[in-house]
Amino acid sequence: MLLPEMLANIIDNALRYTPSGGEVVIRTDAHEQGALISVRDSGPGIAPAQRMLVLGRFGRGKGERREGSGLGLAIAREIAFAHGGRLDLLDCATLGGLRVDIFLPAPTCAGT
Repeated sequence: MLLPEMLANIIDNALRYTPSGGEVVIRTDAHEQGALISVRDSGPGIAPAQRMLVLGRFGRGKGERREGSGLGLAIAREIAFAHGGRLDLLDCATLGGLRVDIFLPAPTCAGT
């Protein structure tokens, strides 16, 4: 199961791009349809026009000079897909940075 790797990638990005004294908030919500994991930060965010780019392999935001391979978000997105879920990049209205929402559907029982 690769879910811990997916979460580690998302949380590592949030911590890396949030300035000293900033804030990272991780929230989970469960309901009948599945679970929502939300990682929010007070970093610079990612411009809407750049979001599809950074979700691709080796995708880097315009002018991005930080360390890393540009694979973390692409890997996290693929892991979410492999579990029947999705990963969305959004503006974080409360903290001013990025909000990464990961939806994972509730498991179904085979044969019922």
